[in-house]
Amino acid sequence: MLAFSISRRTRELGIRVALGADRSDILTLVFKEGLWLVAIGAAVGLTGAAFGTTPLARFLYGVQSHDVVTFLTAPAVLLIVAALACLVPATRALRVQPTIALKQ
Repeated sequence: MLAFSISRRTRELGIRVALGADRSDILTLVFKEGLWLVAIGAAVGLTGAAFGTTPLARFLYGVQSHDVVTFLTAPAVLLIVAALACLVPATRALRVQPTIALKQ
């Protein structure tokens, strides 16, 4: 979803570069957008998990229904994987030539 969003914004990113945006500005923009989606998803998922584990506690084996380590590890791993996944569209956005983007 993020890759599609960034590909649709090629012209905007090219204009930003043409107007003097640094590479770090473009990276920050892409990562902020991608990690914001992950933060919303993690918050919704943790809320659902907090309320959903009590009825499902009898199906869990070897893990407590409100295991703190699991509730902290799962979003942390998700955040790391999402940050790595943001690298692909971010590097693609950095390769945008301002002249090509302005012609579009």
